[in-house]
Amino acid sequence: MGYIPILAGVRVYPSTNFFIGAKVGYGILTGDGSTGAFNYEPQIGYNGTKIQVAVGYNGLSKDGGTLSHLGLSAIYKFN
Repeated sequence: MGYIPILAGVRVYPSTNFFIGAKVGYGILTGDGSTGAFNYEPQIGYNGTKIQVAVGYNGLSKDGGTLSHLGLSAIYKFN
């Protein structure tokens, strides 16, 4: 089974080094019995000079059921 997210979102920076964000959209599940579902991902993170780290909860909801995972991402900035 695979997963293709189609998400759009926004981030708010209450301070230079901290952000809160949310993404919403549609998630397409691939494989046998392929289907799609409402997809969402709230997140929080740290925005440093050279790195950005975010933690997000990604959920796919359809017909009262949810498939979800907790994710951690890190970005190195070349500036």
